[in-house]
Amino acid sequence: MGEEDLIMCAPEVILSASERANIRPLIRKREKLSQRWQASYKEKDRQALLDASKHISAVCELALARELGLKKYMVIEVVRKNGYQEKFQFLEVDLHKDFNNPRRWTWALLGRSLRKDGSLGEKECRVGIWYATIRRRQLDGRWVAIRPTELTTT
Repeated sequence: MGEEDLIMCAPEVILSASERANIRPLIRKREKLSQRWQASYKEKDRQALLDASKHISAVCELALARELGLKKYMVIEVVRKNGYQEKFQFLEVDLHKDFNNPRRWTWALLGRSLRKDGSLGEKECRVGIWYATIRRRQLDGRWVAIRPTELTTT
């Protein structure tokens, strides 16, 4: 795995304009609800927060499946540009502001870590990505790089 496998997975690139327009107000709503819920712990605010997060996750899941072929329950390996590496079963995706640059969004891939022997473990895994090499494990045990759909169709 080298620099040639590194792909730009930025949400701004992968999400369509209509998806970004749909998600932007939901992210603002989620941030406000999160602050309000932490202050008051009202069940109504908590449920609205969960609903907004589920909608964001559903839109992001569709976009990743369309553009990268990344689907729920796939076993994947993510290697970020800085060398950080994680192998896990992909279960959920979320969208957050980047820690270093709050004007930029970052994918948060969530799932279950793999054990050393390659079987599914119980430990939760969360990886934030922007630039990364993503490989999926096939049934025969081989690892295959995931490429954006526009590169695989030409």
